[in-house]
Amino acid sequence: MSVSITRLLGCVAFVAIVGASYGRSLRQASGLRLGARIKPLLGPWGAALVTLSLMAVVRPALGAADVETLVKVAYVFNFTKFVDWPEPAVSARAGIIQICVVGSGPVSLELDGLNARQAKGRTIQVLHLNDESGALTRCHLLYVSRSEEVRLPALWLRLQGQPILTVSDIPEFAQRGGMIGLVTDASHVRFEVHAARIREAGLRLSAKVLELATVVR
Repeated sequence: MSVSITRLLGCVAFVAIVGASYGRSLRQASGLRLGARIKPLLGPWGAALVTLSLMAVVRPALGAADVETLVKVAYVFNFTKFVDWPEPAVSARAGIIQICVVGSGPVSLELDGLNARQAKGRTIQVLHLNDESGALTRCHLLYVSRSEEVRLPALWLRLQGQPILTVSDIPEFAQRGGMIGLVTDASHVRFEVHAARIREAGLRLSAKVLELATVVR
């Protein structure tokens, strides 16, 4: 589905959620015939992410689980646009936003479709980490696959003091030491944010994104 995710991300207008454009986009998108399997997964925020061209990308043959995966990857992509990293982390990887992935699963595989995309004038590179080396220090965003759930405590020790945004769809991820958790309810995909933990890492997440998140402590 790499072609699908590349085309999908070209259609996602995350900036449409901010200001007055959010309400306008929501009204426009809600009038689209999204399909019974797609629209519920997008949720109230997702309506502002969808355009007519997106409907041509998500093929009817895709199952609900496939669509859910693509939506989660779109979230990850857009988080890179609305996070500010401290200057040392930016200058150390000039012109690059390094997305690192630990573990395996549907989302981790599809994240490869973000390679070479642009965010905030920088090029995204996706790196899959397969060992315990110091490669974590190269990361700006770390996606933690569900396969790594049992290793979370050890991962937090390695990440301590690092300006790395952690994202995952592991259940209660933001409550268990992570920063942004992707949550699939019965009806849609939403996200939870541990704002204090993000600040402690020296990162700054857009206030507009926080307004749309479920903030946990």
